[in-house]
Amino acid sequence: MTVYYLISLFPTFMQAFSLNLIITLCAMTLGIITGLYITKLHLSRFTLIQLIAKSFLLVFRNVPSFVLLFYLALIIPTQFTLADMHFQIPVMAKAIFALGAPVTGFACGYFLEIKKPDKAFQLAPWSQYFIVILMASTTSSIIGVKEIMATANATIAISGDSQMVIPIYSLVALWFISCSLVCSWLIKRFDQVLLQRFNTKLELGIQEGNKK
Repeated sequence: MTVYYLISLFPTFMQAFSLNLIITLCAMTLGIITGLYITKLHLSRFTLIQLIAKSFLLVFRNVPSFVLLFYLALIIPTQFTLADMHFQIPVMAKAIFALGAPVTGFACGYFLEIKKPDKAFQLAPWSQYFIVILMASTTSSIIGVKEIMATANATIAISGDSQMVIPIYSLVALWFISCSLVCSWLIKRFDQVLLQRFNTKLELGIQEGNKK
């Protein structure tokens, strides 16, 4: 009975898990773009701009996303009116901004690191951080996002059976583990190609230097 019940939950959990993926992908994209911009400011020749960039980097690296999530949920209104126009801010947007903050700090640190000539661009660190943010996306349930953890808790509450906690949470863990394994496998393949190209480029540079 439990096995058939869990199988019947797959479509619902797949839809809920898609929200976790959307939040994670958007947070990663936002963090990478912001981190790249702060990196450019960090490398500026003006001292004041460098100090501002370092201050932003310090904030993004040290403010916990969980705390920022609560802050955005309380401070930013869900809806407001401006010039007779009604605007609504989805709770998912708040979750994306909150989770995008630590990604910004990570991205900026990584971009500064690969500025060194002997450092090759690798996707493995990004894959690991993607998994971290994917796990952290479950915290968005506290502000009303109907992601997989919120769906699991609602399903347990509706069933009224405390014995369903372990099977349903195991199903949630299965989604995260499966996604992490697939992501790691794909990134490993891409990294092999990138590392091969980097080594080839490095060898060509050495050969040209020897000719000169």
